[in-house]
Amino acid sequence: MQGVAWAGMLVNYSKTDGLAKAAVDTFSGEKPCDLCCKITEAKQEDARQNKSDAPEPTALAKLRHEMLPAEDLRLKPPFADELPFARTLPPVLSPGIGHDAPPSPPPQVA
Repeated sequence: MQGVAWAGMLVNYSKTDGLAKAAVDTFSGEKPCDLCCKITEAKQEDARQNKSDAPEPTALAKLRHEMLPAEDLRLKPPFADELPFARTLPPVLSPGIGHDAPPSPPPQVA
């Protein structure tokens, strides 16, 4: 999740300051985004939480659950009858072949 936050920060900061300055701002830690702050808070809460056998999910797991979709998002392949048929075009002949070809041999000019 931190990688997603950094990528978003690079994109946002580079819009105004350029990529080099955006990279410095992103990785310096001086200008964290909202997602970075949430990740830091979740990590701190996890560190404070007793790592006993409690089945309670950690703060970072709760944040992941909020960020990820609840249901499975898989695309189903289309059935064969749902696919559109492609139109076939007549073959393109190169110049000099077919009906538009000049007479052979070329006519003699008198």
